Amino acid sequence: MKQKSLLKNTFYYLVYNILNLLFPLISGIYAARVLSPQSIGEVGYSQNIVQYFVILSFLGIPTYGVREIANIRENKKELNRVYSELFFINFLSTIFFLTIYFILILNIDILRENLKLYLIMGILLFFNIFNINWLYEGLEEFKFISLRNIVFKILSLILLILFVRKDSDYLKFALITIIGTLGNYLINIIYSKKYVTLIFKDLSFKRHIKSILYLVTVNIAIEV
Repeated sequence: MKQKSLLKNTFYYLVYNILNLLFPLISGIYAARVLSPQSIGEVGYSQNIVQYFVILSFLGIPTYGVREIANIRENKKELNRVYSELFFINFLSTIFFLTIYFILILNIDILRENLKLYLIMGILLFFNIFNINWLYEGLEEFKFISLRNIVFKILSLILLILFVRKDSDYLKFALITIIGTLGNYLINIIYSKKYVTLIFKDLSFKRHIKSILYLVTVNIAIEV
């Protein structure tokens, strides 16, 4: 049974990663047909900026969280505790970097010139609060991750074809590129009640700080 479960998880994990590679490729090819290089460039530039803030706000939790959850997934009490600690750390970190992001886009001329675009992309940073993929990976719920991902990728492609028809639709394109991610995050939170309970007492944040700061430093170094 364990071997069968391992094979299933490996299959769903591969499907998940393949989709993450294919969707940007397919949507990019379609966008290149209807949007100008300038519009695509502006959307891509805004995505890159937001992605740096997302990496910073993560604090290495996507990697660290998987390991921690995997180690204590059979202990319900400790699972709730670790999940809650990492959730609140991510919450505070995201709010902090979201504040910095808004200060920058409101005060740097080149960003303020296309404020609507950066506000749209900022939604992705805000919803990072609800990014708990690390919980499901630690629990090895790869079937759920993969199927959920398939649904929202297909939905995003349909929306892209229906609503992005000309160059002036580049803001719609930007919004649609993040809709799949936002949907995934919300489903994550709703479905998480099956596995964990968010608690507010007897939490210890300090024990995680050293490890997550090390991981975020590594992630930044890789990105740079």
